[in-house]
Amino acid sequence: MAGQIFPTWMWYFLPTGWIHVVVHTFLVTILFVPLVGFVVQEEYEARDILRKNLVKLYFIRLFSDLIGAFFIFTSILISFFVNEKTSFGAYFIHDLVGKMTRSPFSTVEGFLWITTGLLIAMAINYQMNKKYSFKTLRLSEKERMNMIKYSAILSSPFWFYLTEKMLYRFFTMQFIGG
Repeated sequence: MAGQIFPTWMWYFLPTGWIHVVVHTFLVTILFVPLVGFVVQEEYEARDILRKNLVKLYFIRLFSDLIGAFFIFTSILISFFVNEKTSFGAYFIHDLVGKMTRSPFSTVEGFLWITTGLLIAMAINYQMNKKYSFKTLRLSEKERMNMIKYSAILSSPFWFYLTEKMLYRFFTMQFIGG
């Protein structure tokens, strides 16, 4: 039961979770580049972008997702310093952190906390791609900025909203027929 309600953003803080993180980040990095090329629709090959920037894109995405996950994780760290006997402490520990780790959609505050972590990851991804990626390509400034913007949006860690229980239900319904 505990494995079914474990939040996916916690995978960043467990050694076995890095198997999921590394594979997921690599797959999204490879898949989003042709998608960005389709959305931007300018004169370049997605293959060239991948070949020239794959390692940079991968590590930028991994770093930005880690920072976003760490922001979400700070709610758990803060809960260690909050007195559970006060009304704020009880609310913070049980209603915000407790419910947020089980389902991000159970409270508005939990949803906003996770959305803030997602936006932090997106902003870091955008700024680092702007500074380090896509500079060696023969793109106009408009094309480059569109590519950076779409790559930050399309490769964002939207899976922070999922819990393993949601994933477990999806895969058992899809592949086992449950």
